[in-house]
Amino acid sequence: MQQPKWFKLSLVVALALSCLLFVGVALADGPDNGARGGVPDNTPPAEDPEDLSEGFDDITTLPGAGWFSQNNSQPLGVTGWFQGNSAVFPAQGGAATSYLGANFNNTAGTGTISNWMLTPVLNLNDGDTMTFWTRTVAQPNPYPDRLQVRMSLNGASTNVGTLATDVGDFTTLLLDINPTYVVGGYPEAWTQFVINITGAPTPTNGRLAFRYFVENGGPTGANSNYIGIDTFDFTDGVGASVAISKSPDTQNVVSGGNANFTISVTNTGGLTLTNVTVSDAAVSACDNVFASLAPGANQSYNCSDVGVTISYTNTAVVTSTVAAGPGPTDSDDAFVNVVPPTGVSLSEFGGQQAVGLLPVWLGAAVVLAAGLAVALRRKRPA
Repeated sequence: MQQPKWFKLSLVVALALSCLLFVGVALADGPDNGARGGVPDNTPPAEDPEDLSEGFDDITTLPGAGWFSQNNSQPLGVTGWFQGNSAVFPAQGGAATSYLGANFNNTAGTGTISNWMLTPVLNLNDGDTMTFWTRTVAQPNPYPDRLQVRMSLNGASTNVGTLATDVGDFTTLLLDINPTYVVGGYPEAWTQFVINITGAPTPTNGRLAFRYFVENGGPTGANSNYIGIDTFDFTDGVGASVAISKSPDTQNVVSGGNANFTISVTNTGGLTLTNVTVSDAAVSACDNVFASLAPGANQSYNCSDVGVTISYTNTAVVTSTVAAGPGPTDSDDAFVNVVPPTGVSLSEFGGQQAVGLLPVWLGAAVVLAAGLAVALRRKRPA
């Protein structure tokens, strides 16, 4: 049976409304929330080792534990590093002889003492701490001593050169006790020294070294007598670290409108950061510089990209410096989706939630059209 014109017209209207609704959804929604052109670099740094302690109870066990010694004194003497002699002075802690000893006999006659003791390989990072105790004999002691602490960031290297004046890979001087050879300038009672590691802004494998270094030393020299080292501790500290976030991760902007961002920079490490610089290649208005950022401190600010006409993914990068040089960096990015100004926005109807209701809307439109047709048909004259 041929359907009346009003019935056909009602179906066409329902179909047209459904199509317009579908097109509006497609124009307004863009990509799913959370879809991004990239992800921030949140890869954690290499994990630092456990803390290391050594009491030098039995120095014959040191090589097996990763310690390394080499005597580069010229001319070479009859002693190197030896177990502490309690007859000279007792240990700082533990048994009376439980310390590391060295003396004027490291060289012969009058010479230069350069006797090295290297720690096991450590994962070194600014903020780590090294502590130890040392002393020489008490007065009267006219023969001044000297001790250096040095660092190498060259992995497991034990390169200390071969000559008394060589330092090999241990070019970083962390401590120099009594470098001018003052009588009484080396502690004559057990004294603790604390060294905060610098020069390793990112976790790096390397070693720390004791260097008993005395010029014009030896049995007939004017310098060098006897030193002890005890109770060594290496503490894994919180190094330099920074984090940046840029929000929102994704936003829809009508063509010609503004994209608004919030940038947050946090010092997540244990060292003060300086010259903290935020750079955004796509949105120069988001560039910023903070003179310093203390551990745990945060700086947040807002910025905008005005008159956006194309979709893009942009990245904010933060760089920094620490006392020893270049510091940590981080980045985060965000997606800006441009929608046509004539697009139908569903934000008033629940955005993405409206998409999930699309089948319901289409069904309702069809039922409404069918109901209208039935109602009008019943009023049709016989």
